[in-house]
Amino acid sequence: MLAASSGSATRIRVPDLSDADDRPAPDAIVILARDPLPGQVAPQDIVARPTDINGRAVFDGVPPGAYRLLAYGDLWDDSLAISPDFYLAHQSAAEAVKLDSRENRTVRLKVSYVMSGK
Repeated sequence: MLAASSGSATRIRVPDLSDADDRPAPDAIVILARDPLPGQVAPQDIVARPTDINGRAVFDGVPPGAYRLLAYGDLWDDSLAISPDFYLAHQSAAEAVKLDSRENRTVRLKVSYVMSGK
């Protein structure tokens, strides 16, 4: 997913991920997945980025296509973020994003699921 040719690469920005109280959500996980996922899921089909202290995350070099974005706070196991089974179980909460060639998109999200237990 993040290996686009230089002429068609795009960027997806999540500028201010917030929690239910509209406060920035630092250290949350934002998941970007192909939509739909292929039958054989490769590592580049689901990628994750942590948010910074202000709740921002950026995905650079995303090829044009259809994707879904999810945001989670306090995952007790960060490897869940890129698990196809975890993604498929929660994809109904995802935001759809379609990118054209050389397009940059800004997507506003809220933390959609919190799993505690760390």
